[in-house]
Amino acid sequence: LRVVAGDWWEAGNVAMYSDDRPSVFINLSPTYSPWTSDEELNEHGGVILWNTDDDLNATAQAENLVHRFPSIMIAEPITLPWNCSATLTPLCVGIGIVPTLAGQAGAALDGAQRISGRTRYQAKELQ
Repeated sequence: LRVVAGDWWEAGNVAMYSDDRPSVFINLSPTYSPWTSDEELNEHGGVILWNTDDDLNATAQAENLVHRFPSIMIAEPITLPWNCSATLTPLCVGIGIVPTLAGQAGAALDGAQRISGRTRYQAKELQ
């Protein structure tokens, strides 16, 4: 994993706990993350995360990502419980996988299926 993008909390946690120590593309904004860019994400591939608690906003976010990263594969969102003593609503996270340029040019990815003109991993592939 070379780049992880999204809200600073979700993307930062992935970067912190990943053995790969990916670059964090905060809010997909070069202003917040001048060390990375859309071009790097497209070239080297990566993962984009977003909060899906608000269905309308989450749908708009996914649609914007499809326009910005045409090769993105939108995966099934995952729900994560908080690891704390407080009673908090679990975090629901949308996942977009941007393949590398080599992956985009190569054969179709295993386990992917075409849905409404977009690709997404089947839920069982994420477990």
